[in-house]
Amino acid sequence: MTTSSPELLAQDNAVALGPLRRDLLDTYLRWDNDPIVMRGYGRPKAITEDERAAGRDAQLSGDNIHRTIYHTGTGRPTHVGTVTLAIDHEMHTAELSIALGQVGRGRGLATPAVRLTARHGFDTANLHSIWLSVLAPNTHAIRAYESAGFHHVGRRRDAGYWDGQPCDEILMDAVHADI
Repeated sequence: MTTSSPELLAQDNAVALGPLRRDLLDTYLRWDNDPIVMRGYGRPKAITEDERAAGRDAQLSGDNIHRTIYHTGTGRPTHVGTVTLAIDHEMHTAELSIALGQVGRGRGLATPAVRLTARHGFDTANLHSIWLSVLAPNTHAIRAYESAGFHHVGRRRDAGYWDGQPCDEILMDAVHADI
């Protein structure tokens, strides 16, 4: 963690959102390659440093919403994960994806982080709907999304992989009134 205080763009009780930071590239890469994060995305291989750097540069130059998640409940904000809203500007919708590093898991931060991100998207990007997909065996994530106000809207059969085995993908969404 750097010694300066992070810039916070949105904040609620235990979590805050700030811009992605170039000085956290190694941390983002570690989170992306965390076995639990890889399992949640159904991704079988690690991302290289060059791939993460290229992805970060694309994120920083694009108009989607990419944020660092901070835990603020312990005083000084601590970075614990990342979240993205991949925006379809014409339709005023976005796909949400979140990754919590090991330090952010098991602390009840996913629900408030998802809720804050959705509010941030509705309020700053004039979104009408936010959707996400989650692998069916990822029950912890599903409960967090439900608690944040997301609703089940569909299922894609055998559309993902969990521990190398095909599994269903659950589709969920929320509108401003849900959050």
